[in-house]
Amino acid sequence: MKYSLAIFDMDGTVLNTISDIANAVNYTVTKYGYTSYTENEVLNFVGKGLKLTLSQALEAHNISITEEKFQKMFADFIAYYAKHSNDTTAPYDGIIDTMKELKKQGLKLALVSNKRHAQVQELCEVYFPGLLEVCYGEDEVNGINKKPAPDSVNAVLKDLNISAKDAVYIGDSEIDIKTAQNANMDGIAVAWGFRTQEFQKEHGATVFANKPSDLIELCI
Repeated sequence: MKYSLAIFDMDGTVLNTISDIANAVNYTVTKYGYTSYTENEVLNFVGKGLKLTLSQALEAHNISITEEKFQKMFADFIAYYAKHSNDTTAPYDGIIDTMKELKKQGLKLALVSNKRHAQVQELCEVYFPGLLEVCYGEDEVNGINKKPAPDSVNAVLKDLNISAKDAVYIGDSEIDIKTAQNANMDGIAVAWGFRTQEFQKEHGATVFANKPSDLIELCI
């Protein structure tokens, strides 16, 4: 077996969350009188945490506002998304079967995300019961900084007493590629998420999974 542990990203890797995120962005900006976005536009803003998702959306439409107004908009954004984070979200086809097979073969599975920790825990309980050893979201108050900082990955390694060389990080974005590098572990870029393979290559990815079942051969 190549690895003892596989650590998954959430958005764009195991769950297709883009519609719910885009709906939350559009609810917020239209509430304040601004133009809405397509899902493809919002794809470009996802991966660095929800605060940057909103700020990059505003920047993309050249919207300049005060910090006070931004914080008010962000509070509305977070409140709406907290209630609607699972309206249309769903696992990618084949990913749960793949995770079950990896676990059956003896791998431990974990998940880390730049979503807020409480939302990550909730979604993991809904979609991956019994599959994950541990899952972490952004929790800066307790010292877990957002990816590409390796904090969440290192927390998983510490919790499970597994070294970085025995683990692999699986994700779809440039943030995930950099996270694996910062944690000194191997990485696998997935083709079904929010970034193209060409984009992934430009950001340093060298190992790719074109479909979820490819992960079995790459990890076992």
